[in-house]
Amino acid sequence: MRSNRSIPPSQVTPELAYTDADAHYERARAAGARIASPPTTYPFGERQYTAHDLCGHRWTFSESVADVDPRDWGGTLASEADAS
Repeated sequence: MRSNRSIPPSQVTPELAYTDADAHYERARAAGARIASPPTTYPFGERQYTAHDLCGHRWTFSESVADVDPRDWGGTLASEADAS
């Protein structure tokens, strides 16, 4: 498959949910994907990695690994944000 470099990369980064982000990452890497960031576990309970497709679009692949209260990582609950 050839890249169509005449199409500019999107300003949007889709995020796709998986049950095993590490296994998906290994398959993508083995297939030659251009990895932008390796799997990382974030304080908000997601394990994610990002890759670029042949046209340069960024894709983030994510797995929920913990149910974390947003206040524990500096976020706010939607109900609290609406009240202010």
